[in-house]
Amino acid sequence: MWIPDFLTPLLCETSLNPPWPDASRIADLKGKVAIVLGANSGLGYEIALQLAQKGARVYVTTRSVEKAEATVKNIKGDLGMKC
Repeated sequence: MWIPDFLTPLLCETSLNPPWPDASRIADLKGKVAIVLGANSGLGYEIALQLAQKGARVYVTTRSVEKAEATVKNIKGDLGMKC
């Protein structure tokens, strides 16, 4: 892959895998509301899960009702909730 010379210093200083913050450092979110877009998979799902674990009331958005229902069921399962 060709990289212009003026970009080389910038690319050498940046990491392709930056250290992500530890989710355990998220403050208690009880009483807070979060809306997570694209929560049915990937990063959106993980964010919704972490926010829910910290006590936030999480609303998820997906492209279909079926995906949203499956996402809520999966998050509740991951949290050990029976309802």
